[in-house]
Formats: sequence, C-alpha cells, structure tokens
Amino acid sequence: AGEVKYNMLIDVAGRGGDLSAAEGWLRRLCDAEVQPSMRMFSTVVDAASRAGDLSAAERWVQRAVDARLSPEHFTFTALVQAAACTGDVDAAERWLDKAVEALGSEALCATAISAALDAAARAGDLQAAERLFDRSERAATLEAFDGVVKRPGDTAFLAVVSAASRAQELPAAERWLERARSAGCEAAVLSRMFTELLRAAASRGDLPAAERYFDRAKEEGLEPDLHAFSAIVDAAAKAGDLQAAERWFERASDAGLEPDIVLLSSLVDAAARAADLSAAEYWIGRAEDFGLKPNRVTMSAVVSAAARAGDPLAAMRWAGRARKEVGLDLVSLNSLVDIHAKAGDLLAAKSVLQDDILGAGLAPDERSFGALINGHAERGDFDGALDWFRQMVGGHRLAPTIIQYNQLLKACARSRPPRAAEAEAVFRELLQLRQEKLPSAPGRKSNLSPTRITLKALGRCVGHRRLSELCLECGLDEEKIFGEDFDATRQKRHRPANAGRRCWPSTSV
Repeated sequence: AGEVKYNMLIDVAGRGGDLSAAEGWLRRLCDAEVQPSMRMFSTVVDAASRAGDLSAAERWVQRAVDARLSPEHFTFTALVQAAACTGDVDAAERWLDKAVEALGSEALCATAISAALDAAARAGDLQAAERLFDRSERAATLEAFDGVVKRPGDTAFLAVVSAASRAQELPAAERWLERARSAGCEAAVLSRMFTELLRAAASRGDLPAAERYFDRAKEEGLEPDLHAFSAIVDAAAKAGDLQAAERWFERASDAGLEPDIVLLSSLVDAAARAADLSAAEYWIGRAEDFGLKPNRVTMSAVVSAAARAGDPLAAMRWAGRARKEVGLDLVSLNSLVDIHAKAGDLLAAKSVLQDDILGAGLAPDERSFGALINGHAERGDFDGALDWFRQMVGGHRLAPTIIQYNQLLKACARSRPPRAAEAEAVFRELLQLRQEKLPSAPGRKSNLSPTRITLKALGRCVGHRRLSELCLECGLDEEKIFGEDFDATRQKRHRPANAGRRCWPSTSV
C-alpha cells in the first residue's frame, strides 16, 4: 500500500512538472528501503525533462541502473526531450543511440527522434537535422511492417527546412522545401516553410530574397499569413528601407490581416534604423490605435529612433515612459549611453552605464562600452578611451571587434600630438588577436579584419611610409583594403615628427 501511495505522489508531482517534489518523494521511498520501480524513476526523469534539467534526468537514470533496473521506452524519450530542451543536440543523439541499442529498433523511438530533430532545428544544426530525418524515415518504414518505404511526417520536413534556414543555408532549405512538396506535405506546412525562409532572409536584411520567397509562395497558391508579412517587414527594416516596410504593411492590411505588436514593432524599428523619429512615433501611435500595448521591443526602437535622430530630449522622454510602462532593456539603455556620448556629455553616459546597466545587474555588451570609447576618442583622449576598452575586455570579458580598435586608433590620431607608438601597438595587437580568432569556416570574414577606416586612422598617426611598411610586414594588401581611395590616400598621408615617443599600455586582452 505504501508503494502505491508513493507511486501516486511521484506521478502527480512528475506530471505537474514539479521536479523538486518528485525527487523528494522518490528519495523518501528509497530511504524507506523500498525498491522503486523503473516507472517511478522514469516519472522523475520526465519531470526533469519538463524542467529542462538534463543533468538531473541523467543522474536519476544512473541511479536506476545502479539499482539494476533497465530504462524503458518512456525513460529514453524523456532523456532525449531533456537534451532537446537544453539545446544539446549531441546529447539528444547520444541518448537516442542508447535507446535504439536498448530497445532494439528505431521504430520504437519515433517520439525521441522527433524531439531530437526539433532540437537540431532550433539549434540551426543542418547536418544533425538531416541525419535525424534519415532515422525518422527508417523508423516510419520499420513501423509500417510491410517493407514499403514510408515518409516521415510533415513536421520532420519542416524541422530540416527550419534548421537549414537558421543556419543561413538557404539553397539547402530550398532543396528540402522542394522535397517536401514532392512528398505531398500539406499546404499549411509548406507555407510555414516559406515563412522560415523569409525569416532567414530577414535576419540578414536581404529584402530582395525575402520578396522573392514571398512571391514564390503566392505563385504556388499559398496564402502568406501574418507571420510571413511580419518577416518581410522585418527584412525591410534591417535593410534600412522604411518605405518598403510601410508598403508591405499596407499589403498586409489589404490582405485583411489584423496587425499584431510584432508587426508594428518592426515598423517602429524600420523608422529607428532610418533615424526617422516622426515615423517611429507615428507607428507607435498606430499600434495604440489598434489597441495594442507597446512592449519592450517597441519602446526600445522608439528610444533608438530618438537617439539616431540626435534628439536627446525625445530620447529621455521616451526612455522615461518605457521605464514606467515596460522597463528599460539593454537596447534602450545603450541608446541613452550613445546619445549622451555623442552630445559630449560623457559623465551622463558613464552614469547610465554604471547605474542603470551595471547597477541593475544587466550584462553589458560591446555597444554599452563602445559609445564611451568613441566619446573619448572624439576628444583625442586616448587614455580615457583605453580605460573603457580595458573595462570592456578585461573587466567584463567582452570580445572586442574592429569597431573598438578603430576607435582606439582614432583616439591616437586625434591626440595632440598624435600618439604614433601607441597606434602601432594597437594595430599589432589587433592583428595578433585576429590571427587567434580566425574563423574556421572558409570564406567567412573575421570581425577583426582591418578596414579602410583602420588604415586611415593608423596612417594619420604613423605616416604613409610606415603604414605601407606595416602592411607589408603583416601581410596585408593595402591597395585592396583602400580600394578606389588608395591613390588619393597615399598623397594625403605624412609621417609625424614625434612618431615613437610614447609607450603603449597593455590592454591585457
């Protein structure tokens, strides 16, 4: 009777997703020297899965094995789902392999395969998604018992298209979409696949590609939904094309679709990227006209619009409203740091960073520090710029990009006299870090690659002759980096008489 009671208590806690309670009841059962069943262990593993706690799930499976119990189908499915919840595709596949080994057939693991495939899709792991799709196909065939090759469900095709889209492997995504169409996937699923392609194009601001996918969906008789229109408006926003974003909003309205806050937020974002404060305020007003409550994304965008428009009063006004209604996020606060720094009020910028970002326990990013680094650089205050750079890299372990190095070089160039030795040391450190961080994927450009801005700032410090020597020494193609400006830049450069007088303080990157 006691075992039945514990079984019920564990089951209720487990199904309710209360991992702590489920673990507590199972421990009490073990302390009472009653041998729990595998089903009890599996229920606790399932509770851990619902909580997204893979380590707890694995720990309880090991305790079951130590008690000489054999994990069952339900156990393995929960383990794979726990791995999927944490985004650990490798762990999901590892437990799937163990499930097949223990159960003897992939046909018995269809649910686990589906969970692993979903994890691969969310992680944008195309190779894993394709492997798992093949396993899903084998499982479907084995489950049929007639030897006829069966296709996986529509969601399996959707998962692979999603994985390819998130990995920005658009040709692969298109191939899988065509395969899904040939396999007879439902129109609703095909429409979702096109939306995934739209989002992939939007994430990189490729408006022509997004419009091409939209038109293809229409040509195939699919009716794009609000998610599709939101994606293409987002693509227009990221491309900096406010007029296109507004045009696509009108097309959504003409299609009879009621906008949501996601769509309206994309329009506010488009206005912000165009530094059009009036348009941003107009679209946030339209959102309210539709009875939609602006969220943090919406408010961040309008604060950003004010900052980019160079209107500190409007930025502070909207930030005050955002603080009151939805709270300020890092994007809004970074905009405030930026607008104060651009206005030359570095004390106010510092206050926002220290009090509102760090003081509130938010994790700053490179933009949080970049505005202050640049503010000091504009003044020719190399030591001040370097101090904020040190705090970003050394104090907060944030990886610098070429932008921050360019700002340091600008600080050297604007110092009076220019700080040539420090500029050269900054440049060498940049190249050393770039070599350490070179991307493994062929053709992918490092975010530490010197640009025309880099060489111009360095040249203003060390002179053309020394710049050319450094480029030659470091294996950089000076002419390629400068492009069309190469000849004009050569004529303007000169070497300062004070080159080499100062010493570069280490940034301890």
